[in-house]
Amino acid sequence: MKRPDFVYRFKRHREDGQGTRFDLVGWDGPGCYAPLMCPLKRSGEPVVYVNRWRLKAGTAPDLRKGGLTLAAPGKRKGDKGRNLSSIYEPSPEHPAQGFGDLGPRVDAILTRRDELAGTLTVLVFLGLGLQAETLFLSWTSGGVSEELAPAPPILGGGGLPPSPPGSLNNNVHLATDIET
Repeated sequence: MKRPDFVYRFKRHREDGQGTRFDLVGWDGPGCYAPLMCPLKRSGEPVVYVNRWRLKAGTAPDLRKGGLTLAAPGKRKGDKGRNLSSIYEPSPEHPAQGFGDLGPRVDAILTRRDELAGTLTVLVFLGLGLQAETLFLSWTSGGVSEELAPAPPILGGGGLPPSPPGSLNNNVHLATDIET
């Protein structure tokens, strides 16, 4: 089962369920993932925006772009911000679940939006850019977990390793002295 490297959780900024700004509530993972740490200019609070692509009058939609965009706030006044990723939500059986690529298509993301709760969850998979659609198909069939992999055991921590489930362990230590 594939597990993400980072899990980011966002909450919609406005209580009435309107607006496209999502404030960072928390994340799991080793350190932080810089492309999703997008601070506002004034408060420095990390946020992302989820918008629909805007079409110019009289133009057809570009099928290479997803239906939504994940964007960072602008750095200066009047700056419209920058696009982090397109979000594709192709499956009607799994509404509000999507996928995309971050950075210069180096890392893959899976997204889950909950419009009623006003939340957005972003799962980040490092080094799996251009494989986001395959991850999405695996995710919808149960092959991808939304939980991080457990941390590896610390070397030299001392003590005996835990016994596998179902094994007998009666805490008896055998003498290792051999007399001949």
